[in-house]
Amino acid sequence: MATVYSPDEQKRSLFGKISEAYNQLIYYLIILFIFNIILLFLPLTTYFSFEYSLCNSVLIVFLSGIFAVKYLRSDDPLESKHERIWYNLFPAAAAFILIPLLIGIINSLLSISCSLTEGLMFYLVIAVPAVIIGFSLGMLSAVLLKKFNLILFLLIYFLLLISPILEIYLNPQVYFYNPIIAYFPGTVYDEALSIDMKLILYRLFNIIYFGIIFILAYRSFFKIGGLTKTAVLLFVILFGAGFIYFSPSLGYSTTLITLQDKLSKEIETPHFFIRYSPGADEKFIKSLALHHEYFYEELKDYLKCEPAQKIRSFVFASRDDKKEFIGSANADIAKPWLYQIYTVSENYDETLKHEIAHCFSAEFGTGMFKLADNFNPSLIEGIASAADPLFDENYVDYAAAIAYKNGYRINLNDLFGYFSFFGNVSTLSYVYAGSFTKFLITSYGIEKYKRLYSNLDFREVYGISMEMLSRQFFTFLKEINTENTRNQAKYYYGRKSIFYKTCPRYAANESNKGWEKYEKGNYRDAEMIFSDLFKITNDYSALNGLASSLWEENKKDESINLLKSRLEGYENSSYYYLIELKLGDQLAREKKYKDADSIYSRLEKQNPSRRFYYLTGLRLNLVPHLFPERNPEMEDTILSGFFSKDIKEKYAVIKEINSAQYIYNSFPVLIDLARAMKIDYNEFIGIFTITPKVDNYSSAYGIYKLSAYMLENLDFEKARRMAALTQRFKDDRIWEDRFIFQSHYKKTEWFYSNGAALLGKFKSN
Repeated sequence: MATVYSPDEQKRSLFGKISEAYNQLIYYLIILFIFNIILLFLPLTTYFSFEYSLCNSVLIVFLSGIFAVKYLRSDDPLESKHERIWYNLFPAAAAFILIPLLIGIINSLLSISCSLTEGLMFYLVIAVPAVIIGFSLGMLSAVLLKKFNLILFLLIYFLLLISPILEIYLNPQVYFYNPIIAYFPGTVYDEALSIDMKLILYRLFNIIYFGIIFILAYRSFFKIGGLTKTAVLLFVILFGAGFIYFSPSLGYSTTLITLQDKLSKEIETPHFFIRYSPGADEKFIKSLALHHEYFYEELKDYLKCEPAQKIRSFVFASRDDKKEFIGSANADIAKPWLYQIYTVSENYDETLKHEIAHCFSAEFGTGMFKLADNFNPSLIEGIASAADPLFDENYVDYAAAIAYKNGYRINLNDLFGYFSFFGNVSTLSYVYAGSFTKFLITSYGIEKYKRLYSNLDFREVYGISMEMLSRQFFTFLKEINTENTRNQAKYYYGRKSIFYKTCPRYAANESNKGWEKYEKGNYRDAEMIFSDLFKITNDYSALNGLASSLWEENKKDESINLLKSRLEGYENSSYYYLIELKLGDQLAREKKYKDADSIYSRLEKQNPSRRFYYLTGLRLNLVPHLFPERNPEMEDTILSGFFSKDIKEKYAVIKEINSAQYIYNSFPVLIDLARAMKIDYNEFIGIFTITPKVDNYSSAYGIYKLSAYMLENLDFEKARRMAALTQRFKDDRIWEDRFIFQSHYKKTEWFYSNGAALLGKFKSN
């Protein structure tokens, strides 16, 4: 007689069948589904791209490993488990792969679709191999331990997951390759990230290595061919160790030896070992070494301490080289616990002191990394920014006051209490952290800040709450004169953090592709790439690339109209001024001088930064109607030469316009071109036959830049003389703070007094 079930019993029976099916697979899938739905509401992972695949790889390895362990440790007879293993593993593998994939694709189709092709590539290379890795680790754990195999799996999983910490701790790199995470690029400042052959080969190795582990463990567990667990373990250890040993040669890690082979030249100073590339200009390297020592002396005086050992400074010739070996192209890096810094030569006067300051902070840091308490980024970057208080040639307090008074405000309690440091525009976080740190040191002394650095408790260290300290700091900022700085505030802080950009990885990759086409002269292809990208992201780089491509295709009116029509949409961003400058240049090249002059004059009045001030000032001097005494043919020659892609032609034009009378706003451009062309210093200095004089800000700034270039070329006497001229500038109407000229003059005095003696002590290999 057939058994009759009530409706409730039938429901329970159905639920039981579903929940027990395929080794209780439903519970794993629910976790995976909920996890991916959450990802859709988080920055970066909301897009079907790199971060989405990375997060899924981490979870899939975890879930598939536990799934395998739980199946193998069941009470079923060994023969029964052997018969049903593929019946359970195949559906689980398919579900683990398909659920995140379908959610990612559907989300892309229903919202902003960056690139399904790119998303699929990331997912295929990063997330799909995770199933094999998870099953292999689960099978291996079941073989090695019968009773505590789940605990063993969790131990192996978390050891693999955190193993990059050891690699980052011991090696210079900030990037890493890892079976669970696949690849981590190192910093959030480099947005361009794509699948390359190195990552593909790495994941193929993962598939082969863990695939073999699975096969060996499978045969051992089910007693096929008499394979022992000792043999399995030997394979795991020997081949894993072999890969670790050869990984520097394969480019999957960077050791100190690897880096020293790349940067094979060295100069030793009293406090540094400075490594650099063969072929670097020796005069520049000596100047660079002197800058290291000068900054060291300043930091020692400010921080009241010295590093416990000599600092190793690695100076790369280009951002691409640093990206390849360190993992960061745009951000210079310091590792205080190793007393090592990694910079690019062109940044020597912008970030070098900041990075050296990080090594000083190791003396009052905490833990094995010698960093701030709880790895607090605001403390870490705050002390370096306070010790090197120039932000784009503005005093850091002035930069913070500009932000505060123009509505770009940060809750300091959040900034120092949580990891909101990375959620803000990077310039905003650095400026506030640096200025507030400097305020604390100036008001309460360096020793109290050192205590705070190793114990983040404001009330315990300062005796008052963070809220009270914040009010004191903001009162201080209010007293700084920042009249007419709205445009500066927009330029420096009117950008988005990577976490809030539309399709940041895709946009950066496509932009790079577009510019590669542009540089090769494939303007039509570049136009198509930039046009498609601009429709999706409204990204400035796409707009700039599209306008540039149209111009080169001789669609000049279309390019001008595009910039005019889009200008207003960027009014509250830093890109507004870049678009204005480009539009002015295009109008000038089309001989619409009145319109160009109007834009240049407006941009000069807006004065978003020092760089814009001298660039627009130079252009205003080039607009033909300002030189009625010159003949029109000469004007055409000057303008076409200035806007030429040939830097030799551009250099010749700027050199020529300085022959009769100095155009001080042209000095920074002239110096940059001389560097790029490797013009002999004595030949370059021969341009300046007239005695310069300081009678306005433009002349003071131009002479300051000239002095810095003289210092770079070890011409200490002339550098000091030029720096002294800048001290004659007394008009504070353009910039409230004259710190840049004063600090530079102090530097030239030090170089003049100590440079020759120190150079005699340097040792070169």
